[in-house]
Amino acid sequence: PTPAGFHLTATALHAATAVLLYRLGVVLLGDARAALAGALLFTVHPVHTEAVTYLAGRSDPLSALALLAALLAYARGRTVLATAAFAAALLAREAAVGLVLLLVVVDLGLGRRPSIRRWLPLLAVLAAYLALRIAIVGATPVPMATAAFPLWRRALTMLPVVVDYLRVLLVP
Repeated sequence: PTPAGFHLTATALHAATAVLLYRLGVVLLGDARAALAGALLFTVHPVHTEAVTYLAGRSDPLSALALLAALLAYARGRTVLATAAFAAALLAREAAVGLVLLLVVVDLGLGRRPSIRRWLPLLAVLAAYLALRIAIVGATPVPMATAAFPLWRRALTMLPVVVDYLRVLLVP
């Protein structure tokens, strides 16, 4: 394998993610221009540099692509496709568990009342994933060195980091 192939794959994943973001934006906002502006901003924003250019960051665009596919399929009532895409997103990156919260956003964006009944297939995938993860990794949390410090000190330490992340996000 050559580096060019890895870069091409990462760029293709990022571009496909931008296309799905645009399509989801059209569905939720009902405004193609606003969806296009959001997708273009996503595409060129420098905050995505590491995920697109670093080989180790490949799980980020892969998970984002599958997560957006799941949300778009869910918004269109295609439950089987949404469920399969969510499973793929979880297998790519554990952070995809956030889909459950995004379902509320999609429901509200579509002007419909959030419904656990509609979410059941996706929640079943999440439960299966968590059960599999616990069976393989275990349920005991990994001890962290930061746990030795009180919560208030950790929060104060993280505050500048969060502020810096927001700065980079808004003013790259």
